[in-house]
Amino acid sequence: MNGHQRISAALKGKETDKTPIMLHNFLMAAEEHGVTMEQFRNDPKIIAESFIAAVDKYQYDGILVDIDTVTLAGAVGVPVDFPVKEPARSHIGCLNDMVEVKNLKTVNVENYKYIQVWLEATRLLKEYFKDEIYIRGNCDQAPFSLASMMRGAQNWMLDLMMADENMIFELLDYCTEATGQFIRLMAQTGCDMVSNGDSPAGPEMISAEMYEKYALPYEKRIVDIAHKAGLPYTLHICGDT
Repeated sequence: MNGHQRISAALKGKETDKTPIMLHNFLMAAEEHGVTMEQFRNDPKIIAESFIAAVDKYQYDGILVDIDTVTLAGAVGVPVDFPVKEPARSHIGCLNDMVEVKNLKTVNVENYKYIQVWLEATRLLKEYFKDEIYIRGNCDQAPFSLASMMRGAQNWMLDLMMADENMIFELLDYCTEATGQFIRLMAQTGCDMVSNGDSPAGPEMISAEMYEKYALPYEKRIVDIAHKAGLPYTLHICGDT
């Protein structure tokens, strides 16, 4: 079995010749390829070459294509810091008050530079490996997590307890549109799977009741978008989930 066959079989509950391995290793891949994160995030060819070199060296089965954890946030207006030697990061949200949700511009993540870099890197990897290695096109934040980045994590946690519920749902709808757009764009790259992260919705952060009300319904909508595109979907939430 090759890597693509191994992971595909495991996802279908079939026996594999050995345990399939997919690494979340973009930082190590860039470091071992001798490039800075600034070079990595700005050039899809460098991203692809870094992952190709990592697969050649370690012989694992699937690539998780990732460049940072703030690309989707940047696409919706969250201020982003771009260190030379570290992944991009955000420190504050773009909404100072929940009432500003009413003034949000129509989202179009396709116009954001780093979305396009991410998509092109995924295309290049799929073009290179074809059906030899499994390609997972990660799509950054699920809606709940994206909302927390737009408001700032501390503000968002307070919003869940104190803000107008209609505004909470309005922001989550907006974020679902943004995440859904990224999923649809990623599906067009030829990748084998799409995924998101939703760690602020984990049990160390919110209650089960809050999760079922504010996170799960929007995660389900994203899963439906992925499945309608004909792709399997993975959701990552840190913690004991």
